[in-house]
Amino acid sequence: MFTGLFAKLLAFPLIGKVAGFFTTERRSLIFGYVMILAVVVIGGFTVTLWASKNKVTNDLHTAQLKLTAAEQRIDKVEMVNQAQEATISDLRELRLRDAKAVAGLFQDMDRLGERDARVRQQLTSLEKNNAAVRSYLDQPVPSDLRELLKQ
Repeated sequence: MFTGLFAKLLAFPLIGKVAGFFTTERRSLIFGYVMILAVVVIGGFTVTLWASKNKVTNDLHTAQLKLTAAEQRIDKVEMVNQAQEATISDLRELRLRDAKAVAGLFQDMDRLGERDARVRQQLTSLEKNNAAVRSYLDQPVPSDLRELLKQ
C-alpha cells in the first residue's frame, strides 16, 4: 500500500528529485546523523536533569537544615516562655500577698489614728475636768525624755 503511494509521489518532478537525493547511501548517512543528534540531545537532557536533581537535592538539604535550626529555636523560645510564665505566676502571687499586707497596714493605720484621736480626746477631757491631771501635765518634761520623744 505504502509502496504504491510512494511510487505515485515520485512521479511528481519536485518530489522525485528530493526523493532521489535520499538514496540508500545518503539515507543511512542522514539516519546516522539523526541518531547521533538524538543521542546528543538525550545526553544533554540527561545532564540537565541530573544537574537539576542535584540542585533540588541541595536545596532540600538546605531547607531541612533551616527547618531543624528553626525547630531548635522554637524549642528554646518555648522553654523561655514557660520560665517566664512561671515567673509571672510567682509575681502575681507576690502581688496578691503584697496587696493583702498593704490593706492590713492601712487598717492598722486607721485603727491607730482612731485610737490616737480617742486618747487625745480623753486626755483633753481629763485635762479640763481633772485638776490633778492638769497639774501633772503642766510639769516640764525632762530634757532626756524630750529628746527621746522627738525621735
